[in-house]
Amino acid sequence: MRTPLRVAGRTALTALLLLATATCTDQPTEPGGGHAAQVRFTPTFSPSLGAFAAGLPLDNITVTVIRPVAETLTVRNALFAATDSVLQIDVPVELLAPSESLQVTLDLLSGTTLLFRGTRTILVTSGPDGTMAPSIPMTFVGPGADIAFLNIAPSDTV
Repeated sequence: MRTPLRVAGRTALTALLLLATATCTDQPTEPGGGHAAQVRFTPTFSPSLGAFAAGLPLDNITVTVIRPVAETLTVRNALFAATDSVLQIDVPVELLAPSESLQVTLDLLSGTTLLFRGTRTILVTSGPDGTMAPSIPMTFVGPGADIAFLNIAPSDTV
């Protein structure tokens, strides 16, 4: 026997299921609006840091791409040999528009020790040409980076 309360409950449940199905999309304001792109960059060292960096055993890199304010799009790690002169890392991202400004952080490590870091906001565009490779200035942040003064004792006796 159907009671009016049971019929009303089923009708309400059916309506809620239809509403939930109709509104659950990834991008309700822009259906199918994803834009594939590649993040490209070139790390650069100041002339004084370049000679210093050449003597350090850098063997892996971490690239972090963030959509401002705080949406991490990708974190990519890659190992490389000390004998490699060029390292190409594909960093694919999905843009919400044909071009976006994304924050790119590049970490150069020796094993698990962070030695250099650079961060820059880069305009990334989709399409076959993609983005030109802007430079990311690298700063030494490894052990001893915050030393202001070094005193060696005892003094030389000669």
